[in-house]
Amino acid sequence: ITVTARSPRKNWISAPPATIVIVMILKQQGITIPLQPVPKQRFAKSVWKLWAPLWDMIGMKPVARKHRHVLFVDGYNVIFAWDSLKELAETDLEGARIHLMDMLSNYAGYTGCELILVFDAYNVKDGRGERSDYHNIHVVYTKEAETADTYIERATYDLAKEHRVRVATSDNLEQMIILGHGAVRVSAKEFHEEIENAKVLISEVIERNNRAGREMDRIRARATIKEQ
Repeated sequence: ITVTARSPRKNWISAPPATIVIVMILKQQGITIPLQPVPKQRFAKSVWKLWAPLWDMIGMKPVARKHRHVLFVDGYNVIFAWDSLKELAETDLEGARIHLMDMLSNYAGYTGCELILVFDAYNVKDGRGERSDYHNIHVVYTKEAETADTYIERATYDLAKEHRVRVATSDNLEQMIILGHGAVRVSAKEFHEEIENAKVLISEVIERNNRAGREMDRIRARATIKEQ
């Protein structure tokens, strides 16, 4: 087997040094593992397939690609952390919930994430829990004796194994638990900044589309005049 430090073709890459060392050790034991250069743009997708025999021999398995972005939002934690929603919730809690859901629906539509909004119904007597869809987001009301923290912690334990999971909350204890599950926490303040940035970008997209629409209307109007 011949191992070179640099691939003979500029747009190709060779095996990582650690892999080369393992292959050389196996070769000394009479085991040959064929390595092939991989184009850079295909490296991430094909490297595991090309070197599958090596991973099998040394007992390694590729890590599954986390293809879904799942975002959990601790509803009441966020409502009472954002000044505008907190003020509204003092007189109209249902209105604050609806306003939050509207903002999150726009955010999910723009970012493409799968968003799950969880409201704590811990003190609701005989609460059986409720799950529903609001436009493009999922809304969960926990059952009696179950906090939003508990629901999110249980859900992230399962989902974070295969997907990219974030949790919007300012609960520090919950942060420690979800980090242990492989999820990432974003504070309510940081999430509010994300929401505001998304609102600006959404407005820009709408304005561009409106300008394009107006320009198309002018073109059609001119074409109609010429035909007449």
